[in-house]
Amino acid sequence: MSKVHYLPFSRFFPAYHPKVGEPTFFIEKIWESIGDCSFDQYPAAVLGDFDPKHHTIRKGNRFKPGDFIMPFAWSDKPYRSRWIHFSPMIEVKKVWDVFCDGMLWWVNHQPAPTCVLEIVAKNDGLSYSELMDWFKYPSSKSFSGQIICWNENINY
Repeated sequence: MSKVHYLPFSRFFPAYHPKVGEPTFFIEKIWESIGDCSFDQYPAAVLGDFDPKHHTIRKGNRFKPGDFIMPFAWSDKPYRSRWIHFSPMIEVKKVWDVFCDGMLWWVNHQPAPTCVLEIVAKNDGLSYSELMDWFKYPSSKSFSGQIICWNENINY
């Protein structure tokens, strides 16, 4: 049975990222991916030429193909402001396990070389360096989660 997962997407880079406070344009990049710019929360002038964001990377292991995500962004401060739903529900097409410990990444239980991580970053709406900085952890911490993809043409 499919589940609906409510997922927040950052409109700005987080405080620990070198690009702190700069816009991520994740909303517009998701619109590019799903082909739906019918939501009017943002003026047309905001829409530009963006590479699509075809997936997201999340901690844990709770997503399966056939589940749905309901994307939202915070209107102001995270966890202290209302949600802005900027898209209809999106079906999860594929899921891959991901693990990183410092600079070493594993995707689908295979070591991920830089060339693969560059593709992962692009499909996640980031550059390679932005992805590395987003998931930069102290050496004592690691990240274990999933790549949640809504584009059936992506493969890793």
